[in-house]
Amino acid sequence: DRNSLEQVGSELEAELVVPLDVANPDAMSRFATLTGPVDLLCLNAGVLGESMGPPWQATPAEWDEVLGVNLHGILNGLRSFVPMLVERAAPSAILITSSLAGALTWPTGGAYAASKHAALAVAEQAALHLSDTQVSVTVLCPALVRSAMSDEGRDPLEVAAEALTAAAEGRFAVIDEEWGDALCSRAESLAHGSPPTLPVPRMAAGSGPTTDTPASD
Repeated sequence: DRNSLEQVGSELEAELVVPLDVANPDAMSRFATLTGPVDLLCLNAGVLGESMGPPWQATPAEWDEVLGVNLHGILNGLRSFVPMLVERAAPSAILITSSLAGALTWPTGGAYAASKHAALAVAEQAALHLSDTQVSVTVLCPALVRSAMSDEGRDPLEVAAEALTAAAEGRFAVIDEEWGDALCSRAESLAHGSPPTLPVPRMAAGSGPTTDTPASD
């Protein structure tokens, strides 16, 4: 919301604060024209949606809203900024927020999970196309992070610091290490045509069972 954005802008002593609807391509294009090329482009806007059950339970309107922000918001940002970043021919980074729910699948993901899978695919495509330029792409796939979507999870400042470090180093993906085995297991299951199973994190030595829940950024 505008008030929260302006408050954060004031705290950061930002030179420019522009509320906009990322799902609106014209609004994003005007914003890019206003700012010009940037050193770091963060495409982070996201909404959760109301239905977290089977994909057929979410209404068409909910699908449109979630995909509009979580997917088309990213596409609009890339469409508006990438050409000028490539033309500038100077080092710059794009940081796209997906989610652990975009790399692994739970039955409770709803439209949100589908949008985050799409965000990861778009990030991979962008990285491949920009590999011979000075524009790097980093995708953030966090598990639960404390935010307006969730009161539980990791400290958002800690996650942001990890993401910015990865972007500065030119690393492509930021995923919690404990979920690495689950990602490998998913790839192996797909390769063998096996049906999906619930992802399970790697437990630290001496830790107890972990409840499997869908992740949100």
